[in-house]
Amino acid sequence: MEVVHLCVSDGGGGAARAAYRLHQGLLRLSCASRMLVASKVTDDPTVQQFGVPSRWWHRYFRFPQRILRRLEGRAYRPTGYEIFTDDRPLFGCGLRLPAAPIVNLHWVAGLLHPRALRRRGRAGPRLVWTLHDMHPFTGGCHFDGECGRFVEGCGKCPQLSSRWPHDLSRRSWSRKSRAYGGRSDLQVVTPSHWLAREFGRSTIGKGVSCRVIPYGVDVDLFRPAERGPAREALGLPVEGNVVLLVAHDLSVPRKGGRLIPSLVRGLCASPAVGAVVMVGRAKDEKRGEGGVYYLGTITDDHLMARVYRAADLLLVPSLQDNLPNTVLEAMACGTPVVAFEVGGLAEVVRPGVSGALARPGDVGHIIAATVELLESGERLREMAAQCRALAVSQFDLALQAARYWDLYRLLLSLPNEPAAP
Repeated sequence: MEVVHLCVSDGGGGAARAAYRLHQGLLRLSCASRMLVASKVTDDPTVQQFGVPSRWWHRYFRFPQRILRRLEGRAYRPTGYEIFTDDRPLFGCGLRLPAAPIVNLHWVAGLLHPRALRRRGRAGPRLVWTLHDMHPFTGGCHFDGECGRFVEGCGKCPQLSSRWPHDLSRRSWSRKSRAYGGRSDLQVVTPSHWLAREFGRSTIGKGVSCRVIPYGVDVDLFRPAERGPAREALGLPVEGNVVLLVAHDLSVPRKGGRLIPSLVRGLCASPAVGAVVMVGRAKDEKRGEGGVYYLGTITDDHLMARVYRAADLLLVPSLQDNLPNTVLEAMACGTPVVAFEVGGLAEVVRPGVSGALARPGDVGHIIAATVELLESGERLREMAAQCRALAVSQFDLALQAARYWDLYRLLLSLPNEPAAP
């Protein structure tokens, strides 16, 4: 069985890392899997980087697109939001789907024009789309901030400061809807039930097959170990409880960036907290001041596993999220999680079993829940063992890969449909 994974990259952000891990898991099952990416960061020979079209007419098409993006998608955007990516490809007329029995799309914003998904026939590939965020069914945002406009077609987009019903978000959404909205020959996979429900709410998702397959992590790499040696190796205090915060960018509002200063102050004021460790991009990186330690951006999984082992708890203050890799990695290392009760977090952080949940956006509540767990003694140690057991039984990379393998085989056994008109 040959599978091609199409993604913006094979590393860096959470979606790219998840896609690459699935690719690795399938290779271990002797699946003929390969990745096609715009930006290659690994030295894996099974990952190929596609070339940007360089002929003059491609450059001619790309130039006005860049200008339009800046005017419509960036220049008038309010602060506090993440990236906004409309449906137009960044690379000229966009990529064509590679020739393979199975093509698994991942984070492909800016890579494919929606019409590329319409050009399929009986000899075309079976198409699986793993959604890592909401972008495939919105007008351009990757998380909607609970505005809900994607349900009926976007327009008047708050992330564009727009009051026009037929703005960029509406036009982008409409092109997506015409290309693959309601397509019965498209198989969508989401890592969380929350994202599956959001997809189902959209008109684009009506009639599209969708199933939930959670992310997987290498439970042999991410495994428990003694905290003392891990802390010594990282230069952290050996004594006292350590609370960990991890994000690609600690300042992103959706990830709780605006709440983190209050959270850190509240945690450091509690005698139950010995140190707060932060991993990711941050504006202030003064190490060790006031019990706060910045370890910067970490891309090595072995080093990241050591960080999880050094912590007593992982704190996740996201206000809207799918299924963060960090949560599964921490659980596999036997580190309980405290999070707001939002999105896919509420599906894996099980109160009393793998951690605790707090009211969304309530800083005082999440601090109290964290302190309560740190002071629970034996209960916290029991949770650590339960986290590990849950990760091994439900979020093992081998299990995720096997579920995708079964899905691919099922799709190949079904008759292919003719191309859309």
